[in-house]
Amino acid sequence: MKKILLSCIASSFLLASNYRIVNLSSDAIALSGANLAKSYGADAAVINPANMAFLGQDAQLDLSLNYYHIHGSKYTDEYRQESKAQGKEYLNAKDDRGSNFNFGMPELSFVLPLNEEHYLGFAAYTDFDAVYGWEGNYAQSLVKKLDMRGGTLALSYAYKVTDEYSLAFSLFANHTKLKFYNTKDNALNQDYPLNPGYSSNITGYTPHWVYDASFKANNNIKFGFKTALTYVPNYLDNKFRFSLVYKSAYNNDFEGDLNVRILTWGMFDFVKNTMAANPSLVTSKLPQALVPILQAALGVFQQNPASFLNNYMTYNGNTNINLLYPASLNVGFAYEYDKHDFLLNLGYTFWSKFNGINLNAQVPELSAEDMKKIATASQTLAAANAAANGAAAAANGAANGAAAAASRAASGASQAIQALLADEKIKSYLLATMLNQNLDTKWKDTLLISLGYRYKYNDDLALMFGFQTENTPISRRDVTFLSKDSRVFMYSLGADYKYNKNLSFQSALAYQAYADIGLENNAVDDILIKAKGQFKDQYNIIFNMGLKYKF
Repeated sequence: MKKILLSCIASSFLLASNYRIVNLSSDAIALSGANLAKSYGADAAVINPANMAFLGQDAQLDLSLNYYHIHGSKYTDEYRQESKAQGKEYLNAKDDRGSNFNFGMPELSFVLPLNEEHYLGFAAYTDFDAVYGWEGNYAQSLVKKLDMRGGTLALSYAYKVTDEYSLAFSLFANHTKLKFYNTKDNALNQDYPLNPGYSSNITGYTPHWVYDASFKANNNIKFGFKTALTYVPNYLDNKFRFSLVYKSAYNNDFEGDLNVRILTWGMFDFVKNTMAANPSLVTSKLPQALVPILQAALGVFQQNPASFLNNYMTYNGNTNINLLYPASLNVGFAYEYDKHDFLLNLGYTFWSKFNGINLNAQVPELSAEDMKKIATASQTLAAANAAANGAAAAANGAANGAAAAASRAASGASQAIQALLADEKIKSYLLATMLNQNLDTKWKDTLLISLGYRYKYNDDLALMFGFQTENTPISRRDVTFLSKDSRVFMYSLGADYKYNKNLSFQSALAYQAYADIGLENNAVDDILIKAKGQFKDQYNIIFNMGLKYKF
């Protein structure tokens, strides 16, 4: 369960960050984010505050409204046929479709010249916004819906050192909200037995319900900074521009309520698979007295899984998730030739510094009475095992003696397990301990390339075109339903119409397409669903309307 939540948040953190969202001004969308070295309005306060010093002495306003459409990817399954050829068809594997979402995203920026050397800027914009989910119950066991949305306020200052270059500093504050839901309801998986008591225990779910979870949190207010430089050499008649922008890393600490319900059968099935892969992930977190009880419970579970179907475990508590948003460095170039502007933005994001995600669920504190119950169950189990071993030795290998010994051991184990599972607090403790883990990502740094072209058709109309691409920090071998990302290609166009000397209107359209990518069986998904196939046809569409005003 821990890797479900952490991996999904990691993946959606990528999609939600400005790693996948260009600055949302009209110019930035029309030029695919290439307008780093040269700004045409107050969006300089968002993109490159050093450019504020080259906008003139008029106060300026930039306002944009954006319609964002996310078209979920299509998953084509390859595992079901493969498993059938191997002799056991995995019926639950099937094609799936990512959910489609539509939402609006605003951007507002304002630049105020104090004099010819000093400039102030203010901006309010979205740099976190992603909604991600799946339609079918196959993938909903990993993520049904994740909604991560946030906004940023930025205050900037630029100093024009000479006519040729300026320096700037920006302080920004970000607030992001996070909602996560998933549910596992394997109606076709023959490995999951029917739950005979589902109708009275868990209303609204099929007999194959295994778990569901929800997490709602926010990151309070997090601060970061941006430093910038723009150089416009006089010896090239101010036709060439160069810019350098650095955005700091900052921590995101999401804190909120995590609610998990899992069938006891599902919990022990998950523990069984986790123990097989890495026992220390389970045993290192538990009191020593609980370890042999859990191991004995797994033994009984493997012999008689149906006995674990009649109840479920719950966790409802405060949970904290910590992750680092990495720093980025952008270099921009712009060249003006007659009516033509050519722009280039190269961005490098230090995702290798993103060392993973830490999830800290508030584990219920066990009282002295709870510890006494655990100690009693542990003693019962130890006594049963000792009696069984003694009986087996006395029987000198006789079949009936061995059977009696096994019966005593099973009876003692059953008593210990029943004592454990009858206590809701201890069950909650076990579940919280399993949730309370870390996830290492081992991501790679990414390189963004943005190309832009602006054509000044006449004094009132300018046309813009752009292209952008960026690789993914996730290695191909690590792609999963939970950590799904691939190279993105962005194509854009737009227009800027000057209505009068003060007011102009803009419109832009952009299309972001994700490269198709394959998925193999892997440790993260394989514990919960068998997965092998292809992700295809994921794209985003951005439609923008904006205005600029000079005071």
